Amino acid sequence: MKKLIFALIIFSSLCLVQAQTGEGEDDTSVMNDEQSSSTVTDEIISTEPITISAIEQTNSGDTEGEKEVKDPTPNTDMVASFESSFSRNKKVLNIPLMYRFRNYSLSATVPYIIEKKVGIFDMGEMKIKEYSTSGLGDISFGVSYGNLYEPWKLFYDISLSAKAPTGDPEAYEKDEFGSKHIIPLGTDTWDVTTALSLYKFEDNATFKAKLLYAYNGSLEDVTDYTTPNFNSLGDTIYVKTTTTTSQGGQLIGVFGLDYKWKYRIGFSTDISFGLAMDGEFETKTENTYTGPNNIASNKNTTKTDIYGMTFSDIRQSVSYSISLFEFVLGVKAPLFTTSNDDDITNLQRNSSVFLRTNYRIF
Repeated sequence: MKKLIFALIIFSSLCLVQAQTGEGEDDTSVMNDEQSSSTVTDEIISTEPITISAIEQTNSGDTEGEKEVKDPTPNTDMVASFESSFSRNKKVLNIPLMYRFRNYSLSATVPYIIEKKVGIFDMGEMKIKEYSTSGLGDISFGVSYGNLYEPWKLFYDISLSAKAPTGDPEAYEKDEFGSKHIIPLGTDTWDVTTALSLYKFEDNATFKAKLLYAYNGSLEDVTDYTTPNFNSLGDTIYVKTTTTTSQGGQLIGVFGLDYKWKYRIGFSTDISFGLAMDGEFETKTENTYTGPNNIASNKNTTKTDIYGMTFSDIRQSVSYSISLFEFVLGVKAPLFTTSNDDDITNLQRNSSVFLRTNYRIF
């Protein structure tokens, strides 16, 4: 078993060395990062239920042979965390909160975006200029049910989470000419994610598997105006335009390994494979004529595909536990990105470094 775990750690390290490094030269790389992850999906992939850490700490050790795995946690737990994540185009501070009562858990994550940058090509200077903004991101919250099946040393967790549109979708920075460059801090949609997580305990190792689906809400924008009809004297035209942006859902599978070493030190590796499904951009235009010429109203609808992508990421981290605290340092890197849109495939995505502190309140 220890040889197998060692081989898996070496393999995942080689994957990390071969990972993509996104150039991050314009705002497309930021959109690629956000299409492959969100506040909810990142939190589900990178964190475990409160019970898992306690089970791993209690059942780890050097004792050989078959060991009985038990859940040592009390009826209630509460954990507060503090996590910072840094990539080329985005710096985020997350504050996750988790509360458990027996088999049921509540969670919430409040993200503050320290800096979000986009690069926009300046035709006058013939170079890419960077603009940035900061503020509250989209808050997520969820509920889950978990249970340890002791005969199989197996813990399962079923969760349902939602992301609220609390981030400003029209945040901006002005250039020297006073023009606004929009850098959204949120999606302006309600998104829902459901996930199933499995944890298999074997001595000092925990094998993990997760499957999650994220449904992304639609965004609708309506503009209207009235103007004279210059092709028909005496008539006016009322123009109403409705644009609907429907991002495709995300289906993500995760396979991972936790290993509790000596001196309260732990290692973790996760590899995820995801599909960001195609979406659609729809524009409906309604022209209503009024006046003496009795021109019939008309409608026009156009649809444009929003290409999705397939992707894979690797996360590796090291943790240290002492008393009620756990400190985690890790890196997330993209392994591959493919899409029918060459801009998405060629630009790739960005790597990030994260630092997390977990504190068990009770």
